[in-house]
Amino acid sequence: MDKQNLLIVDDEPAITQSLKRSLRENFFVFTANSVSEALEILRNNEIAVILTDQRMPDMNGVDFLQAARQVQPNSLSVMISGYSDVQALVAALNLSTVRGFISKPWDNQELVRKLEETAREYQVYFKDPQLLQTATSQAVSEMQQQINDLKRLVETLSLGMDASRVLPTEAEQLAKENEREAALMQNLYPAQTAGVSSRMLGVLPLHEANPQKFTELKQQYILCLEHAFEQRIYRVKHPISAVLKTISTELGLLRSGPRDVIELHSQSLRALFEQYPLPRRQVYLEEGRLLVLELMGNLTQYYRVNFPR
Repeated sequence: MDKQNLLIVDDEPAITQSLKRSLRENFFVFTANSVSEALEILRNNEIAVILTDQRMPDMNGVDFLQAARQVQPNSLSVMISGYSDVQALVAALNLSTVRGFISKPWDNQELVRKLEETAREYQVYFKDPQLLQTATSQAVSEMQQQINDLKRLVETLSLGMDASRVLPTEAEQLAKENEREAALMQNLYPAQTAGVSSRMLGVLPLHEANPQKFTELKQQYILCLEHAFEQRIYRVKHPISAVLKTISTELGLLRSGPRDVIELHSQSLRALFEQYPLPRRQVYLEEGRLLVLELMGNLTQYYRVNFPR
């Protein structure tokens, strides 16, 4: 792959310079410590990938990316964010240019992988468009429906899922929260919608059509939840995003939809809830919300890349 231009945007010069040193072997790196400086760079240079922090004093990351899209609509982006930015992640996912999220503190290997993957997509779409796969109009229509369903699902999941409402010292309140979330998971889509989706794709839900594969994916997702717990409590680094990417690719190959993602998420949480006490369940619940957003974002991206309109 040709070396692409990368723009790093963060209000802290120490962070942009540190990232530049880490990434200059893989990219031609531009840095900006303000939104105005970043937009000026975009006006004068072709930028393949933008890496931006969500929290900046003059403008948040989502608003900046919306402004950047007006200057260079083809630039793709990766956002640095934390768990507390769930609403921002949902807004970012609805921007067609966003290709991933990196949590603080980030792992450099994972960051490079995500940025290189995004740069490859930029090259395929805008440098070598002949490399894109062709698809029938029916397949494109089906995959676009899946993308729309995933977006609606992300928005629905974000509603009423405020971690600040779950108090670690109040077991009863946490239990009610768990029950409410389980009900939300099961009733996101009415039965009629699920039936239309199944008829459209010609398949049953994954846990019925291929229970063995579903079980394998569930074990992988449970491991992600376990690793997220260890990463948060013990500060142990795990390649969680890489595993989620693998899971999303397998789901895409199986033509899985939003209900399959939710079933995978909810069954994994139930399995862990049966093993551990309430305080640990709360951590799984909070971390799982971020993981399922990333998983759905990856699956959406799989359909966009492999079944472009």
